[in-house]
Amino acid sequence: MHEPPPATSPESAVTVRIHKAIAGDDVTFTINDRKIYGFGNTSDYEFTTETGSYMFGYKKGYQKCYAEVTLDAGISYVFNLQPDCTIEMQ
Repeated sequence: MHEPPPATSPESAVTVRIHKAIAGDDVTFTINDRKIYGFGNTSDYEFTTETGSYMFGYKKGYQKCYAEVTLDAGISYVFNLQPDCTIEMQ
């Protein structure tokens, strides 16, 4: 697994929480096609990253799902990984 892209300064940092709304423990969260976090039996993952545009994704078995997201400074985001292959922002 890899670390999320780091924030270069406190002013450009963004907090993101990923919530797994999918049954099962074989879900892997990705950013720009890099494996970041394997959920196992947990349902939430939180990290800090740099502002910008990213391709968030998840893999469950053979299913791969993606969504392009743009993160702005000073905002905390929550994204739900949904069973219908969507990544939904709360």
